[in-house]
Amino acid sequence: MSLAPARRRHVRGPRSRPGRRRAIVEGTEHVAAPGHRVYVVAYYRSPEDARDFRGGVVTTFADHDAAPDRVTVAAPGPGDWFVSILERSPAVSGYTFVAGADGVPLVAR
Repeated sequence: MSLAPARRRHVRGPRSRPGRRRAIVEGTEHVAAPGHRVYVVAYYRSPEDARDFRGGVVTTFADHDAAPDRVTVAAPGPGDWFVSILERSPAVSGYTFVAGADGVPLVAR
């Protein structure tokens, strides 16, 4: 019988958030959550620009009824891009917004 502490079999790694993507492959289709519509698709050159909403190539679907419920993610030009997708749904007073992707790297196929 040993008095040494038992060795742990499970080593805790970094926690991941379920449902959060680490990267989006270019050309994939983003499907909005049930009852939601895509409101904004924005491409930025860095995660800092995405966080601060600086520059970028932004497409806004202002008419909620005509806004798509899915979009194909494609870089607007050569080089590295990060994508943010904002979804919205009707609420009691106006709309609610949720991030479908938030400054996620866009990876070429």
